[in-house]
Amino acid sequence: TANPDAAPSNVPFPDLRTIAPKPPVEQAQSAPRVSRPSPAAIASPAGPKAIIIEEDLIVKVRIQGEEDFCEVDFNALGDSYKTLCQCFAEELDLEDSSLIRKIRKLPNVLVRKDRDVVRIKPGNEFEVEIGVAEVVNLPE
Repeated sequence: TANPDAAPSNVPFPDLRTIAPKPPVEQAQSAPRVSRPSPAAIASPAGPKAIIIEEDLIVKVRIQGEEDFCEVDFNALGDSYKTLCQCFAEELDLEDSSLIRKIRKLPNVLVRKDRDVVRIKPGNEFEVEIGVAEVVNLPE
């Protein structure tokens, strides 16, 4: 009986001396993974212990009560709450970042400090509560 896995005897095998070797397959270079420093590493006097490559995050922001979000490119590494307010105010066409009363990471987390800004991840959604800037009259 004939072996069904065996090659037919009437098919010639190629001459291995005439077949050109295939060039090596280049493996795609993956982008370096960057881990964001912990708030403790940023606050440390020695600074972060690893080299940090800046990365822009795309987050979504809207004014409270509105339905639609705007996408914002935000560099959260080393940034502060103040720069987050300025970035959102600029993107939402507010005259001044002092008009921002609260920033809420949806569904229900208030962003209040620089440490909160460090924890921002791509795709996070934010709602900005705006109000009239308070003017303090100092006695003369």
